[in-house]
Amino acid sequence: MFWGLVIESVNKYSRTVEDGFVVTMAALGPSSEAGDRVHVYLTVNGSENLLCTLESGKTDQQQLEISASVGEEISFFTRSATKPTAPKVYLSGFLTRNSLDPLKAAAQKVLDGKEDDGSAVVEAESDEDEDEDEDEEEESDDEVEEESKGKRTPAPADDGPAKKRAKQEKPAEKAPAPKAAAKAPAPKAAEKPKEAPAKAKPATPVGRKQNGVDVIDFKEGTGAAAKKGDKVTLKYKGFLKTKKGDKVFDQGNFDFVLGKDGVIEGWHRGIQGMKLKGQRRLVIPPKLGYGRQGAPPDIPPNATLHFDLLLKNIKPGKAPYRGGR
Repeated sequence: MFWGLVIESVNKYSRTVEDGFVVTMAALGPSSEAGDRVHVYLTVNGSENLLCTLESGKTDQQQLEISASVGEEISFFTRSATKPTAPKVYLSGFLTRNSLDPLKAAAQKVLDGKEDDGSAVVEAESDEDEDEDEDEEEESDDEVEEESKGKRTPAPADDGPAKKRAKQEKPAEKAPAPKAAAKAPAPKAAEKPKEAPAKAKPATPVGRKQNGVDVIDFKEGTGAAAKKGDKVTLKYKGFLKTKKGDKVFDQGNFDFVLGKDGVIEGWHRGIQGMKLKGQRRLVIPPKLGYGRQGAPPDIPPNATLHFDLLLKNIKPGKAPYRGGR
């Protein structure tokens, strides 16, 4: 589902996110003039971030990959670098609940699971049932106690052996164990696992900057984080964002030593910190990818590259790597 926002210079657009969304494009409006340069900012939970800089006639629009999570406090605003007021800036993107991205689908299931699943009603009913069960237990205990007293009243008046027989018969009176029987309906408490989705509440992926690369973690992984000098094995898919959708230009498996030559600079910077079985998306600007020349015929000049990665293996380096990046 499409998402959009128009930012005017004098306004700051603040809100609490109710439906997660992804911003994919920022563009100058028709009111911009030659030479206008505008900075676009996003504040998330009090932390201010520069999304991009737009310049009329040079960079009229900029592709983005910025996600907003449900419950976050965010603000969008602009500042002009050339004059007191900035021209209008148009942001566009999509709501994540309708995203068909397979890596985002796992995170979206958690969001969809939060929609009025009736867990609050079940919990309330469980509490009422437990109260009723406790009342029934007390009534049963009272009845059993009265019944037990009634059985003990006609005790024989003989001495010695008769008293011993009475003591031996006492356990038989307690045999029904009414308390255990009264608690039999307790399986109601077993319905509480319906609340399990609330516990499995991973943070919805949010974009962040890492050494000039936009990074989105979909799965953290386990073990030690990858660092310079480690040999890593990755499953990857590279694609471009186009008007017709995602265009895949390469995919497969690849291994290399992190921090050494052999891959584009954006990989060296963006893969650091990944853990075994971790899943991550990199959004790499042209200067850290294939630059002005591109990689014809699949990658045009000044292309922003998108990679979805799965870290399959990490082989630690023998010693901290000091060269490279």
